[in-house]
Amino acid sequence: MMKHLFIFVVNAVSVLCVFSYPSYLANIPVNDVPFLCRDNFNEEYAYRTEYIGHELCDRETPKFSERNAFGIDFSSNNHNWTAICPIDSDGDGRSNGKEMGDPNCEWTPSVTLTLTAVSHPGYPETAETSNNGTRYIGDCSHINMGCLNAFK
Repeated sequence: MMKHLFIFVVNAVSVLCVFSYPSYLANIPVNDVPFLCRDNFNEEYAYRTEYIGHELCDRETPKFSERNAFGIDFSSNNHNWTAICPIDSDGDGRSNGKEMGDPNCEWTPSVTLTLTAVSHPGYPETAETSNNGTRYIGDCSHINMGCLNAFK
């Protein structure tokens, strides 16, 4: 009986965690961010994600609760965009605001602005400039490549 109760409680908590996550999207200016990365074989992968604060591909692994650098800062600052906008969570030299299309940190949940994210605030990327403009490329070597292939 206790084993079944424990399993029920764990499942109930898991469901609450998964379903409460979308409410946080209202606290950030962009709900869809790009991530372009290169693996050890110099192959590039490009996709967009709405699980901005979580490790990539967590939905495919048992570790859904793991947060990336942005997710850790977002959580520790009470899910407050104004507090984390000027921070550079991933340490790549660009603030969360700049990466999420709000370089002047003007967005609030009550302000309607059309913003476009240019890079991912949870993973460090380097800028590569060419005749086609600037793009930001991260490192895929730490990511489950089987999972990435699904998004390619």
